[in-house]
Amino acid sequence: RVLAIRPVGRLDDFFDLGGDSLRLVQLQLELRSALGIDAAPDDVLKDASVAAIASSIKRRRKRGFNHHPLSPLVIPIREAGTQPPMFLVHGLNGQAFVGPAFADAVGDDRPIYAFQARGLVGADRPHRRIRTMAADYIAAMRLIAPNGPYLIAGMCSGAVIAHEMACQLTASGHDIA
Repeated sequence: RVLAIRPVGRLDDFFDLGGDSLRLVQLQLELRSALGIDAAPDDVLKDASVAAIASSIKRRRKRGFNHHPLSPLVIPIREAGTQPPMFLVHGLNGQAFVGPAFADAVGDDRPIYAFQARGLVGADRPHRRIRTMAADYIAAMRLIAPNGPYLIAGMCSGAVIAHEMACQLTASGHDIA
């Protein structure tokens, strides 16, 4: 339904069929609405076939959680890696997902997390000021990575928020990569 394609087989890949990061967000929202659970974003980036997405949902159900503890604010794109994590700030639409090509370009040894705007999902109220949004994102980021150096990137208008985060972190004595 998300891709407006029928039929779709269990081995068909979401991205090969024309899926992109915006449609992935729509797919996750529909999965959450219909099943009460998301597929793990890092699983979807590895294998976006219908069978693999179903398997990811089944594993997450078995482990007893619906999504990352900081969700819906922070979405883990990839949690594995030995390098300092990269934190991505959403663009104007507030959605956190990125495509597999971006994650591949970053390399597989760096965890990647993305911020999703408050108010997009759930009962949270949206931020009204960039300064408070940046402070909120910093607090969530420091729960994942208490110490810097921090690697922050902004997508589209998210660059303004990322810049404000960098300014606040620098002013409080933290290192920015």
